[in-house]
Amino acid sequence: MGDGKKVMIAPIIKSGKYRFKRFFKKPLQNKRFLISIRVKNIGDTPLDKFRIKKINVHDNSKDYVYTFSKEIDIDMLNPEEIRDVVISSMVYPFSGQPWLEFEIENKEIKTYQSDPCTGDPDFCGNGVWRNIFQVIDEHTYHQKIMNWILVALTFFMAATPIVNFVKFITSLFL
Repeated sequence: MGDGKKVMIAPIIKSGKYRFKRFFKKPLQNKRFLISIRVKNIGDTPLDKFRIKKINVHDNSKDYVYTFSKEIDIDMLNPEEIRDVVISSMVYPFSGQPWLEFEIENKEIKTYQSDPCTGDPDFCGNGVWRNIFQVIDEHTYHQKIMNWILVALTFFMAATPIVNFVKFITSLFL
């Protein structure tokens, strides 16, 4: 990727424990989820230990800001080395697309995030990083579950007369 102090950072958002989680991978409004980041040194020199601070999650207008009180130390990273770092778990009270952002104490470190279409590094800034993630609306979640149940019931109700008809036809010939 080139010279200097460069890190690629990607959010890792893991949903909490709730029913039908395998169908809904994104976090759910008003339910606990875990926030982590994946840090990769994309420069060609080792990165000394650095600190992540002022970690927060906020909505687009910054009317709601949830600030984490902890600071995280990232030990030395060799070129191409990857490390997953847990930030914290939280409950986000709104649905939509909140931002996860933080500062890096060493302003010489250039931060990048992966372009969602090409996978290429996109420059974020010097000593700062931010990315957006999706939180599913609680009512939408429940509506999707109900829709799946109704589809299954409809299929069962439609299939029952067909099964009975097939049994009747086969009974005529046997």
